Amino acid sequence: MTWAALGAGLVIGLWPELQDQSSLWFWCCAVVFPLLSGLVLLALRRLFYERQRDFAESWNLQREEHEQWLVQVGQRQLAVVTTSYCTATANNRLAEALCNGASSLQPLYLQESRTTLRVSQLLPETKLFTEAEYTQRLTARLQQVVDGLDEDVQALVKKTPMRLRIKHNQVLPDDQVLSLWQACIGQARVFDQVEFASQDDGLLWLDHWLDQPSPAALMLSLEIHLFLQPVAEQAESVSAVLLALPEWCAGESVVPADWVQRPVAMTDEVDSFKDACLWGQVAETDASYFSWQTQVSAEDQCRMSKVMTAAGYSPAGDRIKRLDDVLGLPGSAVGNLALVVASEHAAASSLPQLIVLQDASPQWCFVRPVEINKEQS
Repeated sequence: MTWAALGAGLVIGLWPELQDQSSLWFWCCAVVFPLLSGLVLLALRRLFYERQRDFAESWNLQREEHEQWLVQVGQRQLAVVTTSYCTATANNRLAEALCNGASSLQPLYLQESRTTLRVSQLLPETKLFTEAEYTQRLTARLQQVVDGLDEDVQALVKKTPMRLRIKHNQVLPDDQVLSLWQACIGQARVFDQVEFASQDDGLLWLDHWLDQPSPAALMLSLEIHLFLQPVAEQAESVSAVLLALPEWCAGESVVPADWVQRPVAMTDEVDSFKDACLWGQVAETDASYFSWQTQVSAEDQCRMSKVMTAAGYSPAGDRIKRLDDVLGLPGSAVGNLALVVASEHAAASSLPQLIVLQDASPQWCFVRPVEINKEQS
């Protein structure tokens, strides 16, 4: 309305003295036209404001919906269906054995080099250090892993296409390792796809699997860490972890052992820990979860402890177990063994488990017991 008053003032001030100021034209110029102009400007301003407001509200809504979608994608999870493994510490209930103080790192004297190493060797221990002996040892352990897989689960998964993932420490060629595995598992189980994962980084392959447009419903992860000759501080192991999409479990009425959340690479300690907690649906200030750590450097471990302490988690000895001190360095089997102990302990304690491991890069990953999901659903 300021423009209307200004227009009226200009008309009155500039109106010729000789012309009648009581005419209809005068009042139109002095009042009607400025008033109409002011109303039009006011309407345009109001329209512009409403459009700006609608745009901001729409943008905020879309941003919120996109954030919710990203969180839902980040919180996608995988089911641990069953596990089977061989370690020097235990071939079942490994987490319980480690928490009770079991240790498989033992001194070994090597006659040829006259040195003593601390190693964690599978039985029978290597004596001849030949490829033939290695093949025999690996075949025996692979057969033990196959025999340890749940028979009911094996029968169930036969009707579902399954992908096989193999990661090993490259003592034997890939095709030879696959031949040994096929000889142990037999022709009854045919995998629709086999991939050798020598370049996989810890558990981050789970992240890639979850983001595939059409991910496989079932994945059997086979990881082998077995040596021709003993290596200091290393833990020999052969392990298999069967993972599945939640949709497959629901369709087949399979109750998972646990849920594995999306792993997070530790590019930035604070932000990556927040993401790991968000994906794992665990509050940063939650102090109840248990932590499994392995192959983490002292520098990274110090930084991680500061982040966890700042979030309210006190890294007390009874809530943290470092695999390296009792089991040895898992090496190429670090992902599977971390999942095994976290899954077993989650099922036994009904508490979330935080895996902190380092392979090519440090990373976080939460494993959640099935009971928590039942309570939230």
